[in-house]
Amino acid sequence: ALFQDVADSIHKIIGRDALILDEQKTTHCIFYSISSIESGLSGVDIGAFLLKKAFAALKSEFRTAKTFVTLSPVPRFCSWVASQLEEQNPLITESELGALQRHGVSRSQFLEILRIDNFKALATGSTPQDRQKLEAVKPVLLRLLARYLTKARSPKSTLKTYDPVANFHLRNGATLHQVNWMANLSEEGFAQSLGMMVNYHYDADEGALGVNHKGR
Repeated sequence: ALFQDVADSIHKIIGRDALILDEQKTTHCIFYSISSIESGLSGVDIGAFLLKKAFAALKSEFRTAKTFVTLSPVPRFCSWVASQLEEQNPLITESELGALQRHGVSRSQFLEILRIDNFKALATGSTPQDRQKLEAVKPVLLRLLARYLTKARSPKSTLKTYDPVANFHLRNGATLHQVNWMANLSEEGFAQSLGMMVNYHYDADEGALGVNHKGR
């Protein structure tokens, strides 16, 4: 997708709310669907190769494009949250709890909101109370998502991030650019990550791809 800024919602790219941009004004190329490798090539790491080819083609066709980012799902965030709840790990700080309580949200209510069906009902609700609660939990959930992406590790290797999409992009040289609130309001978006998505930024210079090994 071609933009003049970083896309922070899948609904700006596909669907009835998609934005249409004059290609001559393109400054940002957004990758919103980077497929994994075909099953026959499982275990062969050709991600950086494919990205180099894509960047070269885009830079050749769209001379004004300077920024290359993804708009990516976070497929394991909700399962990670569920595991943290099962292990009774604290998910909010005392200062966050105080802020929530000032908006009428107790600790137990917050934990209930984390359940996918409850959060979806809140996010799609239309009452002032729904909107107030949603704004109250927003900074907490964005922080939890950032923590998940930067701290959660694969049980198979502490060198790998827990999230497979993050692991792919970080391994291929990307950096985490920003986390996006209410970016995918589909059933899948709520089920995976409570509607949140992530932008990963790539330096399109050929030598920069595949050099960030933090995600491995």
